[in-house]
Amino acid sequence: MPAPSTARRPAPRLTGRTGPEHRLLAVDLADEPGRAFRVPPRWFPDVSVDLGITDPDFAEFADEADGPGTYRGLGDGDPDET
Repeated sequence: MPAPSTARRPAPRLTGRTGPEHRLLAVDLADEPGRAFRVPPRWFPDVSVDLGITDPDFAEFADEADGPGTYRGLGDGDPDET
């Protein structure tokens, strides 16, 4: 029987998944299972808290998503809020 290897493996890295443009995927599991939209990390705290109290609900966030399906805040006209 061969001896177990004592070589150390490098720790895995999440390259490219931690930047400000890495969007998280929000998926409805209750009312419309499978409906989804993306959330940039900048908006995650707002979305998370609001979904926790269901005000607004998932559908309202999904309806505010842009063409590619990314939520970028409520449409208040501020171009810096992306």
